[in-house]
Amino acid sequence: MREGKEGIAVVDTELVVREVLGLTPLIQRHVLRPIERCAGRMGPNQRVILRLLRESGPHTMAQLGKAISVCRQQMTGHIDELLRKGLVTRSPGERDRRTVLIAITPQGLEALDRQEREAVQVLYPIFDEYSQSQKAGLLETARTMRELMHG
Repeated sequence: MREGKEGIAVVDTELVVREVLGLTPLIQRHVLRPIERCAGRMGPNQRVILRLLRESGPHTMAQLGKAISVCRQQMTGHIDELLRKGLVTRSPGERDRRTVLIAITPQGLEALDRQEREAVQVLYPIFDEYSQSQKAGLLETARTMRELMHG
């Protein structure tokens, strides 16, 4: 980092990319793996699909595939599994009956809430070890990254 015009810090974009890439194995080891152990009934993509449907309402298969960056065939497999478990429904669109909308069911909301509670129980002791200032920094960073990447 160096100072640019008017004393504003200039941050090297490549350095940011490398630091974010370096987080990937750490997040995998310290966050995703522990969650997968407690939430083995549903894959990570299926959890993301349910979260998206809970937060934003019904989506088409194409919208869901784009949101989670998976191809149509993979999306079909995920949705078929969620349908089999009764966690989502498939219905024709209101304007265009050829459009198929995927929506979360009450059972899907319940399953997602249960898995999120389990994940919090597993991760709480890990994050509780951090100091208040470390937790505040993580919270701010996580919110900033989510905001920047979401949209």
